This record gives sequence, structure tokens and C-alpha cells, in this order.
Amino acid sequence: MTAKVTRQPPVATKDRDQRMSWSIVVIFGLGLLILSLLLDQELSLGQGLVKIMTSTCALTTDSVILGGLASATLNSLLVFILCLVCIGLSGNKLQDDMYAALLITTGFSFFGISVLNSLPIICGGFLQGKLNGQSAASTCFKALLAAALAPFVSYVAFSPGIKLAPAPRYILAILLGLLLGMLAVRVAGHTALFHQGYTLYNSGFADGLVALIFVGLGRFMGLSLETNPASNQSNADTLGYFILFFNIVLLVFSLTHNRGFANYADLIRHPGKGGRYSDDFGLVTSLTNMALVGIIGFAYIKISSGPINGPVLAAWFAYIGFAAMGKHPLNTIPILLGVSIANLLGPGRADTTGALTAAMLGTALAPITGEFGPLVGVLAGFIHACTVVNVLGPQAGMNLYNNGFATGLVAAFLYPICEAWQTRKNHRTTS
Repeated sequence: MTAKVTRQPPVATKDRDQRMSWSIVVIFGLGLLILSLLLDQELSLGQGLVKIMTSTCALTTDSVILGGLASATLNSLLVFILCLVCIGLSGNKLQDDMYAALLITTGFSFFGISVLNSLPIICGGFLQGKLNGQSAASTCFKALLAAALAPFVSYVAFSPGIKLAPAPRYILAILLGLLLGMLAVRVAGHTALFHQGYTLYNSGFADGLVALIFVGLGRFMGLSLETNPASNQSNADTLGYFILFFNIVLLVFSLTHNRGFANYADLIRHPGKGGRYSDDFGLVTSLTNMALVGIIGFAYIKISSGPINGPVLAAWFAYIGFAAMGKHPLNTIPILLGVSIANLLGPGRADTTGALTAAMLGTALAPITGEFGPLVGVLAGFIHACTVVNVLGPQAGMNLYNNGFATGLVAAFLYPICEAWQTRKNHRTTS
């Protein structure tokens, strides 16, 4: 499957697009702020935020349950602002991979990330880039996604299992965060060779490898690193409808501004691998795709009769964010269908938190669908649903992008098989 790529827009158009991008994210941030204030009916916003920031924050920790919806929303706003500061100071344009990094990191602030536990890791990521001789702009994406290892920092800083006084414990947590950020960025520079780019969550796969090693070291030293089952409680419906409303408004804006569907037929023919939709098809077309994917994500949650809570919000944000650099309806819906079939045939249920997060985060396998067709996409979703439940334990919830790690394994398994099948098929056709 191939896609037509448009010519690069002139500088004036790029400047206008950046003004538009920053206006959109500022409006979204103001929406989160207003929502957090409106939801804070018990005047416990600060208490809930402190509770979230001082939690051990392992993978199954729902910030909405932990601190309340208002505090969880405020926490997400703070992480959102931190990401924007990193993007701005690194000299990046707000498009493509920066949208993906911004939204996935913000989304996982409902599921384990806070400013306190992510900042040392992000700084470590930038430090590694500098040591590698890379610019801050080229390192920013990997540094932000390294924040998936934030539970390590929270565990060392706040877990009663660490028998140290508070001051040395906090120092150790910061140093560990710096080290993890450096390692995650370094490893992410090499892991794409393993799956050949057929998962969009390469950094999630790299984070998983780092987590496996450090969890092993921690358990060797006698630390208790275990996960608890995720809650299926629905407690963030208000925020869910806000996200839906924002996506609808964004879609209407995109369709009425500079012909949002002008290049969309070309975009949905893109296989997904190496996608940079703002660069290739224009910002407005990319925003149209993100809004459509966001609406599809909400529809999938409702069709599945599942909850809207912290983990589901995290998966939904990631689904939307990576619609700027690889995902679109045609290459992700087969994966959603494949996960649903696995839930129908297996012991799991489609309306659980785990099933919904596996489905929407499993759409990182979009390049598999785009390259080998929708039936292979269904198969990829099915295999992902069966795989992701078995890789959580070895990482002990210390890698928030557990699904990203699983998609790397699925992609590495399916790609050589599908490539051999396609090669043989093409050989038969030409002979």
C-alpha cells in the first residue's frame, strides 16, 4: 500500500500552521484547567494532587481513583505543560512526533506519570542525547517517551520497601531517574532493528527492555516488585465526554478550514510505517485524522460497554496522538477487531480495562495492517491480546508502556512470516 506525498509547504504556511498548533494545545490546556476547577467540589484539589505525586505509581495505579478526577486532571495538565516546555525549549515544531509524544505522555499522567517522577527521566534522556552528540530537538521524542519508566522513581522515593531516610532516598530516586532516561534513549536508538519499524511504539519496546533488567536486579536484591489488578470502575466519564467534544470541534474546524479532507484519501492509503502526516499531507489533514481516530476510540469504548477511567484515558490519548505519525482508521480498525475477537473467543471480556487498553494501544501495530492487509491486521490484534497479558509480570508494572513492549514482540514475530509469505505470493504471480 502506498500513499501520495504532497510537496513541502512554503515557510509562511509552516509558520501559520505552528500558530494554529500552539493555539489548539493552549485551548486544550485551558479546558483541562477549567475542568479540574469545576470538578473540585470538595476543595481537595491540592490534597489529591499530592497523593498522586507521592504514590508508587506502578502500571495498574489509576490516578483518578487515587486522587479523584479533579486532581488527576490537574496532574495531567501539569504533565501537559512540562511536555510543551520540553518541545518549545528543544526547538521542535509542534507536529507529527511531537503531537504523539505530547499526547501519550499526557495520557499516561492518568496512569502513573507525574511531573515529579518523570522530570529526572526526561532530563536523563536529554543528557544522553547530548552525550551522543545529538541536538535536543532530535532527542526530545525519545526523552519524553522514556517517562514510561517513571514508576521506578516513585518506587524508590516513596515505597516503604526502601529502607532509607527520606533525603538519601529522594537523591537515589533522582539519580536512578537520570540513569533510566539515559539508558532508555540509548536503547531506543537500536531496537527498531528488532521489529523493523512495524510497531509505532519503538520507545515503549525499549522501555520494556530496560524495565526487565532493572526489575530483575531489584528482585535479586530482595525488593518486592509486584502489580495489582487494574480496576474496572468507570470514574472519568466527564473527562471522556470532554475529550470527545474536543475531537468533534477539532474535526469540524479541520473540515471547514483549508479543506481538511483535501489530502485525506492519500493519507489513509499510507501504510503507517514512517508516517509524518503533517509534513506529508499538511497539518489540517493530520488534525482531521487525529480527530476521526479520537471519535473512533470513544465509539469503541462505548460499543464494548467498557469503563472510562485512568488507564482507558491513557490508551485513548495514545491512540489519538499517534494518529499524527502512522495510525488512521483503515490500518487500526482491523487491530481493534482482532483484539475483540480474542476477547470473544478467550476467557477475557471486552468490557474490561485491560481489554480496552490492549485494543487501543495495540493499534501501534498499524504498519502491519498497512503493509500486509486488513486480515493480517486482525491477526496482529488477536496475537497482541494474547501476548500482552503475559509480559506484565516480568516488568512488574515499572514500564507503563507494557502494551508497547508487547507490540514490539508481536511485530518481530509477524514481520518475517508475513514478508516471506508476501515474497512467495509475488513470486507465484510473476512466474
